[in-house]
Amino acid sequence: MKKSVLAKVFMALSLLMLAACSDDGSLTRDDRIGVRADGDAQDVAQEVPVLPKKQMRAVWIATVYGLDWPNGNYSAVTQKRLYVSYLNLLQKYNINTVFFQVRPMADAFYNSQFEPWSQYITGVAGRRPGYDVLKYMIDEAHKRCISFHAWINPYRIAKRNSASDAFPALDSKIPKGLVKDYNTIRVYNPALPETRARLDSIVKDLIVKYDVDGIHMDDYFYPSLTSGESMNDDAEFQKYKGSYSDINNWRRNNVTQMVRSLQQTIRDTRKEVVFSISPQGNIENDYNGQYADVNKWMLNGWLDVMIPQIYYKTGTGYYDFNNRVNQWATNAKRCALLVGYPIYRYDPNSSVEGFKTNAMLTEQFALADAKAKISGDVLYRMRDMVTNRCDINSVIMNRYAKKALVQFYGKYTEVKPATPGNLRILKITELTWDAVQECYYAVYRSNGDKQEATLVGVTPTTSFTLPEDGKYFVTAVNRHDNSESEISEIVNYSKQEQTIGITPIRVK
Repeated sequence: MKKSVLAKVFMALSLLMLAACSDDGSLTRDDRIGVRADGDAQDVAQEVPVLPKKQMRAVWIATVYGLDWPNGNYSAVTQKRLYVSYLNLLQKYNINTVFFQVRPMADAFYNSQFEPWSQYITGVAGRRPGYDVLKYMIDEAHKRCISFHAWINPYRIAKRNSASDAFPALDSKIPKGLVKDYNTIRVYNPALPETRARLDSIVKDLIVKYDVDGIHMDDYFYPSLTSGESMNDDAEFQKYKGSYSDINNWRRNNVTQMVRSLQQTIRDTRKEVVFSISPQGNIENDYNGQYADVNKWMLNGWLDVMIPQIYYKTGTGYYDFNNRVNQWATNAKRCALLVGYPIYRYDPNSSVEGFKTNAMLTEQFALADAKAKISGDVLYRMRDMVTNRCDINSVIMNRYAKKALVQFYGKYTEVKPATPGNLRILKITELTWDAVQECYYAVYRSNGDKQEATLVGVTPTTSFTLPEDGKYFVTAVNRHDNSESEISEIVNYSKQEQTIGITPIRVK
């Protein structure tokens, strides 16, 4: 060891012994705080870093027909392995949220009193899979500090190729009186108050049993019918129309009542659960075809997050991405707005020129970023990240080069958790701190006073291996609603000084 280093160590230890001894002559931890490694005992200037912008970065994992999961694999071991591989891939790309389809066709990826076990888990509807599928998925996501949103389809029960084909047998748990059949789709009847009550019960049961971070609905509202087919709901209209004289407005109100009732059920049961909806990107078709008055929902705040599927090419036409983003951003007054992107459409053999390479996705990200209202991305879908056509993952990696936390989406006053305290270094490189109840933790590297800090990692535990020398601090993040604490004290870390036993400087 060089003499200069030995001299510094000796000086630091001497100052500590003289100025910071307890009654019995031993050094206390608090007495050591604020002593510089060069031996100069002095106060360190206050430093206030700026926290980086938060952003939800999500991927849809589709299970209908086994599309993304379980891919026709009916072994529990294989299913778990596949799911974990997905989560590890998402971690690699700094993606912080999954929207996992847990109820694709009036079935369940959990033990439900209202609907059967999904056929997509075992190959047979109603057959138990031998493990708690949903709990496993939530737990594995939370181990990685990835938010888990349970994706449900509100009305869809079954599909068939044509009216001449038979629907699958209706499970005994599903009341026949709530069912309505069309040429190619069977649904819960949107006109019935009993349907709305049943959906409320299903969602309440789900969020009570499982620690989901959100409930998510996609775009299956009133069904899209075949050519010449009638909605065949005149009888229901006459019975339930109330003050409505226009059947189309009545239908829209039926869907709106369902949305409002679900929102209220969620808030009354677990207010921290985020309620999101992902309608078609074509607002006119939502309104006229599926009777989903999405603008009304956004203007009145009847959901927390809106995620339109803007699956169009970039351009200047009415139906192009640019125009659609503008439409949605204009109307999202009382809810957060994210954009759903169609990574599944990127293919060298695509018939649409813009989807033959990955360049357009970069362009669309930039267009969305120019809208202050848009606060995140959702990518459709998981398997397309795995196949990586057009090297789509290089665009994703570039976009998410830096880690980010999910923002607070609650419709109530945010309550910050307690600030982590007692930061210290163990085993040379391991930063540790005292636990804060019901939280995970964000570890930042400070880049100076009033400068944006760098999020270097998130962890469910109270320790983190520091990657390099620098100034670090920690925040606690409520694992239920993502509210974040004030920053901790800042530790000036040097691996060399830790090696020779010098206590890190507390900058704050």
